[in-house]
This record gives sequence, C-alpha cells and structure tokens, in this order.
Amino acid sequence: MAKKTKLIIILLIALPLLLWSCGKKGPLKLEPEVLPLKVDQFKLTQSGKATRLEWVFPEYLSDKETKTDLERITKIFIYYAYKEIPARKFKRKSILLKKRKMNDLTRKDNAYSIKIPFKINELDGKTHHFAVMYYHGKKKSALSKIESIKTIIPVKPVNNLEILKENKFIKLKWSKPELNLSDKKIPNISGYKVYRKVTTVEETDKKAGFTQLNKGTVLREYFEDNDTGIDGNYFYYITTISSNIVESDPSNIATVKITDIFPPEPPQNLVVFKHKDHLFLTWERVTERDLSHYKIYRKSSRAGIDNFETIADKVDDNYFKDIKISKETTYSYYVTAVDVKGNESKKSNIVKEKF
Repeated sequence: MAKKTKLIIILLIALPLLLWSCGKKGPLKLEPEVLPLKVDQFKLTQSGKATRLEWVFPEYLSDKETKTDLERITKIFIYYAYKEIPARKFKRKSILLKKRKMNDLTRKDNAYSIKIPFKINELDGKTHHFAVMYYHGKKKSALSKIESIKTIIPVKPVNNLEILKENKFIKLKWSKPELNLSDKKIPNISGYKVYRKVTTVEETDKKAGFTQLNKGTVLREYFEDNDTGIDGNYFYYITTISSNIVESDPSNIATVKITDIFPPEPPQNLVVFKHKDHLFLTWERVTERDLSHYKIYRKSSRAGIDNFETIADKVDDNYFKDIKISKETTYSYYVTAVDVKGNESKKSNIVKEKF
C-alpha cells in the first residue's frame, strides 16, 4: 500500500511537467543576458602629481549586436590599490575611489580619461594599481584588466614662459627647469611639449581647450609658432618631459592678441618656359600656413605701356599656363602670394620671354 501511495505522488509531480513539455522539441533554451563588456585599451600615464587613467568603452554589448549607448553609462567605478593584489580578489580588497559620472571624464576622439591626484610622498618610486568598471543602465560590466604604474617626483613646472612677437610669428621663450617638486636637482630632461588655444571671444576658462601644438618633442627652450592666420587671443603653456616620459604640470599661461596685417613672404625663383602654344610659369611654393593663393601679373611689349596688369587672381598651385598670348610679343611677369586675411606679399622676381 505504501509503495502504491508513493507511485501516485511521483505521478502527480511528473504529470504537470509532462503536459507542459508536450509539443516542444528539444530541451528548454534560455536567452543569454546582454551585458556591457569591460573597458578596452586601458592604460596609465603620469602627468605631474596625478596618474592619468585612459580607456575606451566597447562599441557593442556582449551580444555583439547591440551598440553601447554612452548616454546610458550612469556610473564609473575606479578601484585603487597601493600593493599588488591577485585579479580574483582585486575588487574586494582594493579601495573604491569616488564614483564618477561621464561629465567627470575628459574625452578625446573615442578615448576617455580622468586624472587621480597624489601627494608628493606617494610618488617617489611607488607603484600604483588601478582597475575600472561601469554601469550601462542597471547592468554592470566586468572589471577591467588591472594596470600598474611606477611613479616619480616630477619636474617643477616652468614659471617664466614669455612671448616674443615678431611680425606675424610668435616666439615662445622659457628657462630650463633644474629641480623636481621636492627641490632636488634633476639629472636631465627629454624636452618639452607646447600647448595652444585660440579664441575670438573673451575667455572665461583659461585652463580648458588647449591642444598640443608641436609634433614630437621640443628640445630647446624656445619655440616659433607661425600658424597665426586667425585673428584672436592666443594662449600658450608648456610642459617638461622627464627622461622616463613623465610630463610635468603646465607652466604659467602666456597670452597675446593677434591681428594679422602682415603679408606672406614673396614667391621665390620665378621662371618662365616657352612652349608651342603657351608660356609656362613656375616658382617655389610659399610655405606659410595661412597662404590662400597666388596672383599673376603681366605686361607686354605690344601694349605699349609700362604697367603690369593682373591676369589671374586666384591661382592655387605654384605654376600657371598663359595661353592668351600673341606671336612676336615679349611678355614680362611677376607673382605675389596672398594669405587668408587678404594680405598680399611683395612681388617676386620679374621674368621676361618673347613668344
């Protein structure tokens, strides 16, 4: 009797499951949860007394089809440790720094960054460990890979940056720093980076909006900016690069107001060649960045006058083909350069050819 009762109970439990599965093919499949992926290209650099964290948010979520919506990233968590911790324990044993929002980050192209400041005594030969995670809506990503950086006491920022203006060029000059932030003599430096911004309105935030002006590293204590074709207020600062690629804090900001009334240098080495049906002019390119175009001037012996006339006023390249010519006529030419502000250079050398 007991066995019969037990069998009835088993049937009562199994029957609903059999009825539910009736008509279904194969085992039940659950859709995988779509989650944000961990940040990509995570790296650390030292900038002054701060460590700069930089990363890229993945383009897609875990299904590889749904795009990451940056507007749905609500919180960024930064974990820090001053000693090495195994990856499986890092989130639990490290320090959670203040939660950040997207507007706390600096964006450049697709990369986001934030600076974490340190005290001087936390820098000298110390190693720091960081990892990042974030929330996409209500779902959190996995923790990023753990990155480490060994910091130094950086060079003191330059404090005597000055501007020497010469016509349309701006020359920057400063002194070589010799001490670090602990007032200890530094053995050497690798060079400098020059930063600039140009505004046409009254500046309210003098620290924002700078971009690096030089390519590579400036090796001497001066720099010439010849890209000054826009009227406005020019702001500059420099940083010093230590031998181990650590960038100092910014120098003092130097500023100057530019109104471009200065013409380009005149074209050099104008020559003329005679062809079957035209005269061909060519000259050396003017290399100033605010160059707009060239103008061609001509006079002819047949005209019977000594004045040059403009025959082309918007030539983009450093050559010109003159086809409006007559036989047994001598032609003289010169060329000028015009910048974006309409300032016209002095004339080039004059050339002459009989057709």
